[in-house]
Amino acid sequence: MSPRSAYRLLDAPGGDGFALAWDQAIDEGIERMRADALERALGGAFVPVFRRGKIVRVEHRRCDRLAIALLAGKDRSVDDYRRNAVSRRKYRQDMAALDAEREARRLAAEAVWAQHQVILDRIEADRLARRPALEPRVRRL
Repeated sequence: MSPRSAYRLLDAPGGDGFALAWDQAIDEGIERMRADALERALGGAFVPVFRRGKIVRVEHRRCDRLAIALLAGKDRSVDDYRRNAVSRRKYRQDMAALDAEREARRLAAEAVWAQHQVILDRIEADRLARRPALEPRVRRL
């Protein structure tokens, strides 16, 4: 699935289940990443060493920084770092409703303006109809 089609499905009517599945998939991926990082921190990893473009040996290295980061206690939930798909979907729906409300208000204001313009045009036409024809001031030269 392309990212574009995923976001379309997220915004589609009835996409609440997809938004929940999206959040669960991200949470599961982050938990897998944490487990893999913990395994690498405790057991180390094999790292190839290259010289002049050729592999010379493979070393087993442990990453103390990774272990320190995992032990630092920054085990906050994913929602602290990002907006989840469900809230993003609700936000977009709220914004669409707000846009529809603003458009309805604009159309109502235009309708009122058009009614006022009709009244003003009628008043102007009545004023011009009641005005007597002006006779020229100079009758003879």
